[in-house]
Amino acid sequence: MAENNVHNDFIFDKKFKALVDKYQDLKKEKSVLCKNIDDAQNQLKIAHKENVDLQEEYRNFRLSEYLSAQGDGAVKAEFRHTIEGLVRKIDTCLKLLKG
Repeated sequence: MAENNVHNDFIFDKKFKALVDKYQDLKKEKSVLCKNIDDAQNQLKIAHKENVDLQEEYRNFRLSEYLSAQGDGAVKAEFRHTIEGLVRKIDTCLKLLKG
């Protein structure tokens, strides 16, 4: 009977060590994955900033086309509408400031 307990203790110790080893492996893997996530999020932030900058640059380009009268009628109409909307917002802000 005592021999059976020793054998069970040995099996338990072996399984416990395997479990601890697996835990350590998963902990390392989690650390690597968290670093990968951080790196990917940083790359995404950079790409988003570049995208926003390019969109602004493109908008400015199209606005310059309108202002230089080189754009087609649809472009001119679009920016006329945009400029009129901005002017309305400015007027509203000025009215609120005078309040």
